[in-house]
Amino acid sequence: MALNMKIGVDMGECRTGINDAKAHLKTLNAEMQLAESTFKATGNAEQAFATKTTTLTNKLNTQKQMVAQYEKALKSLKDANAENTKEYKNLETEMLNAKAAMMDTEAELNNLDNATQRAAGGANQLVNSVNSIGKKMSLDQVISGIDKITAGLENAAKKAVDLGKQIWSNIIDTAR
Repeated sequence: MALNMKIGVDMGECRTGINDAKAHLKTLNAEMQLAESTFKATGNAEQAFATKTTTLTNKLNTQKQMVAQYEKALKSLKDANAENTKEYKNLETEMLNAKAAMMDTEAELNNLDNATQRAAGGANQLVNSVNSIGKKMSLDQVISGIDKITAGLENAAKKAVDLGKQIWSNIIDTAR
């Protein structure tokens, strides 16, 4: 009888921990919905990403704690040789579902990280494109400057030729 009482107390603590974790997960799911809605309303991707990352990380940590509580409860039942009971099987099923949800959250967090890396890659490509435009503009400016200098030299040469013709004409006129 004392053994059953101890298991009941241990199970009660585990159940409380599991229920607290479930309540926290509901709050975190609501935060994720709010982040999605806020992004749709404002279009602020940076804020949505930050909120999602924080929420998913918190969700993953809570799910890990919940799985630990399930494992603790299952260990208590196993130690009491209650592996074939309905309660043990129900807890085991709940733990497996919690582990699956934890893996889904981890995958979602990884996908968010991959999306961020793709966005960063796109940003780098944009920066490189803008820089190459800047180089092209600089090259165009240099070519334009050279063209202006060349035109200026050609005009100066024409003026020199004209001046030479005028001087020659003056010399010829004076000699006559």
